[in-house]
Amino acid sequence: MNPFKADKILHHLEVIQAWKDGKNPYAITTEIDPTNICSHKCPGCAGGQEGSKVSLTLDAMRSCLKQIHELGGKAVTFTGGGEPLLNPATVQAIDYAGYLGLDVGLVTNGSWLSLDNILPILNNCKWVRISLDAGSAKMHRETHGVKDFNSVLTSINCLVAAKYRMKSRCTIGVGYLTGIETNDPRDLGDFVDLAIKLGVDYAQFRPYHIGGAKNDLTDFKTRIDFNTLIKKSTSQTQVVCSEYKYLCILENRLATQYGTCYGHQFATVITASGDMTICCHTRGVPRFTIGSIRKSSIEEIWNSQERAKAIANIDLGRCTPLCRADNFNCILWEMRQKRPHVNFL
Repeated sequence: MNPFKADKILHHLEVIQAWKDGKNPYAITTEIDPTNICSHKCPGCAGGQEGSKVSLTLDAMRSCLKQIHELGGKAVTFTGGGEPLLNPATVQAIDYAGYLGLDVGLVTNGSWLSLDNILPILNNCKWVRISLDAGSAKMHRETHGVKDFNSVLTSINCLVAAKYRMKSRCTIGVGYLTGIETNDPRDLGDFVDLAIKLGVDYAQFRPYHIGGAKNDLTDFKTRIDFNTLIKKSTSQTQVVCSEYKYLCILENRLATQYGTCYGHQFATVITASGDMTICCHTRGVPRFTIGSIRKSSIEEIWNSQERAKAIANIDLGRCTPLCRADNFNCILWEMRQKRPHVNFL
């Protein structure tokens, strides 16, 4: 199974069955925002809250991780919010998550990778994705708002070299959010060539479409030749893209293909302010805040009336099109429908 495809949710049939039986199993994956502070100034960033400079303490993150483990959570992703590694406690939290036996992922802009944190990251993370979003210094300045492209590349080089020196099994990838402003075919090709040169495990394209107009989305998809880019894959570096999302954009199928959101049951978010939100797209939206880890345990929040109210407030017509949970929501929706003759395969 491709690790970027939604069918990986089928590896958790026991959790799905508990949910289908009317129980309330805890999320498989929890995103943790260690901080809202960031070293980059990406235009249109959908991560932290404007003007918010808050961070989780090491004790708070350790407490959350312990609770997640005890509740049966499988994985945690340290992300943003801001740049996770700007919180000096993040690496210790990553180390503790690994100690507990949780699968750990890290999303970073790469600017704060260093010799001091690379080793514990590689020892504990299943994967690290660097949000590079460029194949050139010029595009990186446009997408990240700063001039540190070369230093980020140096950090990635150090990370990859350390991986092979340590014989780490951590998957290292670079990501590129494609949009109206970033659809330069030459830069997309340069990004792939750069990923291959760096020796990362994958180069991934994903559409940036928050608030995007349908016609604009379709327009930029038609001008990206992903087949040619994917064919550049090598034995070491795989070139991948969010095929399902790009296909929906190309065919103008941005409306949801299901009647109810079920994704909130399987993934959740703890923000840098300590709030838990119903999904990664609802950071800072009060009606989708389900509680605070500063006031309640995660278990209390998960079973709270606030969470039930937030779920009831979900309006698919107002949700981000092709959201993070969209493609596995399609699978879950189909699984909840009554089907005749299910024993005849």
